[in-house]
Amino acid sequence: MIDKKILWMVVVLGLLMVAACSPSEEEAYSDAKSKVKEAVLADQVKESNKELENFSLYIPEDMNIIEQGPTNVIFQEGDQPYVLFINEFEEPNSQYLYNQLPEEDEVYLSTIETTDAFSYILIQKREENEYELSVGIGGIKMTTMTDLDHLSDESKRMIKIIRSIEEKQ
Repeated sequence: MIDKKILWMVVVLGLLMVAACSPSEEEAYSDAKSKVKEAVLADQVKESNKELENFSLYIPEDMNIIEQGPTNVIFQEGDQPYVLFINEFEEPNSQYLYNQLPEEDEVYLSTIETTDAFSYILIQKREENEYELSVGIGGIKMTTMTDLDHLSDESKRMIKIIRSIEEKQ
């Protein structure tokens, strides 16, 4: 009888520890926005390491290009896809793509404006612990699906890729 009580207490304490380690949605959203803002305001931009038809960009080593067109690139890391869209006619301070975003109640949307650029982060909950994350600067937007624990890291990674993009003349 005592063994069952001890086992039950261990299980409950374990679950509480796991729950305490996971961020709340609000904390995850705020942290993701902070990472985007930090990267947008940073002086240093990742140097491009990949030449494509119309532009060059930085791609992390663990990401592969699986499909590309003149304005779209689909990346993959493991089984996680990332979609990059570039509207070459929009400047970094353009709000065109931002104005096309959904105006639903169940989204997190925040902007970061500088004198040179208009940036945003959009997080939409899709299913239990599955979130659609989009970050953008002007006419460039990148999107992926992730869980709550990875929102911050993914937002930072994606904004670094976007900031590295150099269009060819």
